[in-house]
Amino acid sequence: MKSMLHEGTSLTPDSRTLWEVQARTLRTPVETATNLYTDIQRRMAECLRRGAARRETVRDVESLARYRQKVRTAFLACIAGLPETSATLTACVAGRCTYDSYVLEKILLQPRPGAWAKTNLYLPVQREAPFPAVLLVVGHDDQGKADPAYQYAAQLLAHQGIAALVLDPQGQGEGFEHYEAEMAFQPIQGCSGEHDLLDWKAKLLGMSIARYFVHDGICAWIIWHPARRSTPLASPDRTLRRRFADLHAHAGCR
Repeated sequence: MKSMLHEGTSLTPDSRTLWEVQARTLRTPVETATNLYTDIQRRMAECLRRGAARRETVRDVESLARYRQKVRTAFLACIAGLPETSATLTACVAGRCTYDSYVLEKILLQPRPGAWAKTNLYLPVQREAPFPAVLLVVGHDDQGKADPAYQYAAQLLAHQGIAALVLDPQGQGEGFEHYEAEMAFQPIQGCSGEHDLLDWKAKLLGMSIARYFVHDGICAWIIWHPARRSTPLASPDRTLRRRFADLHAHAGCR
């Protein structure tokens, strides 16, 4: 700091100097950081040990059902449960493309008031509904459902007579929200930055952004399940909810 001061002049440090001063001022002592890292590692090892012990108790269908219910309850508690699903979900087909082995429907879904989810539904053309169906979950990918790998997987399923529904999670693909058109450098970088920013807001309310990821998928499946192709799109019934719940439960055991 003394090098920046001159007798009889004002203090005019450059941005780099200010950044270095701030970094040194806010730096966590090495011993504190080491202790925190060691404590996290210890807690993680203990959690893994307890989890392995619980899974060892699963010996039959009944014990599996009990274990699955405990995991489901704990997960829902961590994300503050799921939003209430409306009795009348809003959705529309924004576009439709026909290819040799499948039909692609571009769908806008409103799982909650003011929130829109973007999905692609790949339907086989070589057989009539109802079809076996798969909810293709997008991983941590900036392109979301537009990533060639997910498109290829959905097309393969449709080619084999299986309907595939692909959904853009919030902060990915068409779900990317924080884009500043007037800025050359985007302050929010990729889906990781999107998820962090959205989750910080949810955490202030005691929730997790994961609850909306899960809820979007549930609502998309309720409306666009192939078994519904001959029924009104905006009136999900209890039978479909139960059928989806069974499918969701089985998928969770993979």
